[in-house]
Amino acid sequence: MLSYEERITIHEIYSWGTLKDYLKHACYFVKWCKEHHNCSTLDECRYYVDEWLASRSILSAYTQKLEASALAKVFDCTTENFIKTATRHRSDITRSRKKAKRDKNFSETKNKEFIDFCKATGLRKEELKCLRGTQLIYKNGLYYIGVSHCAKGGRYRESPIISNVDDVCARGR
Repeated sequence: MLSYEERITIHEIYSWGTLKDYLKHACYFVKWCKEHHNCSTLDECRYYVDEWLASRSILSAYTQKLEASALAKVFDCTTENFIKTATRHRSDITRSRKKAKRDKNFSETKNKEFIDFCKATGLRKEELKCLRGTQLIYKNGLYYIGVSHCAKGGRYRESPIISNVDDVCARGR
């Protein structure tokens, strides 16, 4: 049986970006159904989800999973009701893997402390710009950084400090 949180997330979409992506891929699917199978309702389209996903197997695993998730929202089910999509691997991500022009003069050796801090906290660039020492939180024997200002989506989150805890905490005091 699904937990309360799992049941809620099946029926909710939490960001405008996700909504736009799901809508776009659901429309691709519906147009494909109309062209290939002359479907006129969503109920008629439901039968062809597996065929659609199989035809999309040439796409990246991330895109396949996005499309399966979008259709799961449309048909109010989970992706487990469809054929299995390709497995995602972090090593397959191609964006942001090369040196950016803006980082041409950035020295990793001179900025080692900064890089270690970023790896330890997992903060995004905008969150780092707004960071204050008062955001350091000690809770249940662990240290976190409470991020609300400049956070993605404007939502509060607590980012755990996963390494170099002493160094990060020393900077926060």
